[in-house]
Amino acid sequence: MDVADQQMIFQFRDSPEADTIARANRKTLIGALTSLLGGDEAAFWAIYDPDVIFYEAPCLPYGGEHKGLAATKAAFAQMCATYSDMHTVFEAVLTDQ
Repeated sequence: MDVADQQMIFQFRDSPEADTIARANRKTLIGALTSLLGGDEAAFWAIYDPDVIFYEAPCLPYGGEHKGLAATKAAFAQMCATYSDMHTVFEAVLTDQ
């Protein structure tokens, strides 16, 4: 299949507000991560919608569909407990609208 033969339309490029929204999203995420680094876990979780749904593969110890912020936090805690030596490296923060 030749990509040139495919009809692909990238409407997001035509949206003048896309860059503004992406910048705002990036600022929000970086602020939340900075707060988390400073020990303010509540500020990190505050950026999530209370009705968030967190999906992980069912074969994982923390797998399944976790509905709501409390369930998402519990799944995240289980993930951290499962990988007790877990550490995270953020190489970049990329956002879109």
